[in-house]
Amino acid sequence: MLRNPKVIASGIALVLLAGLLFITFGPARGAREDINTQKHLIAAQLDTIRVQLETQKVQLQVAKEQLDEARRTRKVTEQTLEEARRTRDIAEKTLDVARSTLLVAEQTRDNTAEALVLLREQIRLTRELLAVARETLQQVKEINQKTPSSGKAVP
Repeated sequence: MLRNPKVIASGIALVLLAGLLFITFGPARGAREDINTQKHLIAAQLDTIRVQLETQKVQLQVAKEQLDEARRTRKVTEQTLEEARRTRDIAEKTLDVARSTLLVAEQTRDNTAEALVLLREQIRLTRELLAVARETLQQVKEINQKTPSSGKAVP
């Protein structure tokens, strides 16, 4: 049962040809379509990534600008803080002066109150003295009326 080698070779050639046609027009065609679809999807993804990259570059620039603005704001804040500290120091010195002034004013008030008491005492004593002087004058007048006058008038 040996067959003719030409028949066997023709059979093998026919099987190989059928396999080649099957691969070319069968599942391989679908694979090529899948590859082509993947190629388009990857190209679309690449375009999307490029757009995202540009967006990231813009966002980076905005972030740098915000950082610069934050640094300027911090500098202004530090200057404001320093000015506030100087103002506080001046206010503390002013408070010290005000306290000293208050002490002087309180001492002046106390001295004035004491001077007022002394002045009132002096007025009282002066009134007493005036009363004594008037009484003395009255007595002198009475004495002068009782005694003969030598021609001189007593005021």
